[in-house]
Amino acid sequence: MDKEKRTIKGREIAADIRDGLSDTDLMTKYGLTAKALLSLYAKLKRAGLLDADELAGRRRDAGMEVTLDPTLPPSLQAEEDQPEHTCRWRYNVGAWIFSSPLIVDDLLYFGDWAGAVTALDHKSGKLKWRFEAGDVIRSSPVTSEDAIYFTSWNQCLHAVNRTTGKQLWCFKTKSGIWGSPAAGGGVVCFAGTDGYLYAVNAYTGALNWKLRIGGLVWRWVESSPLIVNDTVLCGSHKGTLFCADVATGRVKWRFKAGSSIGASPAMEGDQLVLGVYGGRVFVLDAASGKERRRFELGGGIFARPAMRDNIVYIANSDGYIFALDVQSGKEMWRYGRPGSVFTSPTLGEDRLYVGSTDRYVYALSLASGEKLWEFETGNQVWSAPEAHGDMVYFGSNDGFLYAVYA
Repeated sequence: MDKEKRTIKGREIAADIRDGLSDTDLMTKYGLTAKALLSLYAKLKRAGLLDADELAGRRRDAGMEVTLDPTLPPSLQAEEDQPEHTCRWRYNVGAWIFSSPLIVDDLLYFGDWAGAVTALDHKSGKLKWRFEAGDVIRSSPVTSEDAIYFTSWNQCLHAVNRTTGKQLWCFKTKSGIWGSPAAGGGVVCFAGTDGYLYAVNAYTGALNWKLRIGGLVWRWVESSPLIVNDTVLCGSHKGTLFCADVATGRVKWRFKAGSSIGASPAMEGDQLVLGVYGGRVFVLDAASGKERRRFELGGGIFARPAMRDNIVYIANSDGYIFALDVQSGKEMWRYGRPGSVFTSPTLGEDRLYVGSTDRYVYALSLASGEKLWEFETGNQVWSAPEAHGDMVYFGSNDGFLYAVYA
């Protein structure tokens, strides 16, 4: 026999709980069993309608299945023991979203191709503010202290107060900017299509230094920089990875990869991992830039790898996600899809999340590469997912920013 289902208005029952209705009163009013009431408490907490203190002393043991409608914009449906990959909410901006979400405290930030950065409450999807930059934002935002930083195609690096959405300053170059910035130590670094790596004061927007990393012909730089302690790393289309002092711009070393570099490296301990357009993955000594190992994966690599415990997770344009042991040089597993993968994998506790041009976001086991679930959007996914708590957030070229149970 199928379980009976009920839909309960989340705000209504939350108000009843705050008014002091007992467990028995709630079960009587809403026709719930003890188990269903316990399930509902979990959903109210997960939806952000009640906190743990407000539920203190309520039932700990509790078969009806309850569907919760907290009437939040947009609507949220919460099933008992919420299934993985169920959408909690989605927010429509009506434009492609290449930007990867950033979550700081209670707010989620992302940019879109309509030229705006949007700040949402990450629990409810409610709009907090929206900043119009005036041109395409392919960049993912980054944060330092009270500001967020992002770039736009109208040649600007923007600094915006992350609470109010008010612009703090704008640093303008002479060419477009495709990559995301990096922030740390009072400095914001980014690379432009004019071939320069820039370092800007994070508080004032004043230029600290700039370094030419693009060639005379291959000037274009799409890679985002990586700041680690007193060092900034950035690759170029001419196939060279530069390591420079973040305070002065003095070059410490260069590594010639022999193929265009379109994404920043990953770093763990004393090793860097870099993927290039030619389908190769290099493991480098972080202090010297000397090559330790390489992998030949084929396809093209356009996104930053992820790394944990000497295992690097990386995707290519042939639609494969690889797990590579950088110590032994062995491929641990690979998972293939029909679409291309241009997003960086994001690591959760025991799984990774990655988007594809086949419209899906996938959750894969870190240990085996087994697919745990897939979530279909309405268009290609170029936005790298962001894992936060029991949720994963990502954008799609269907114009929606999704919050999905992880």
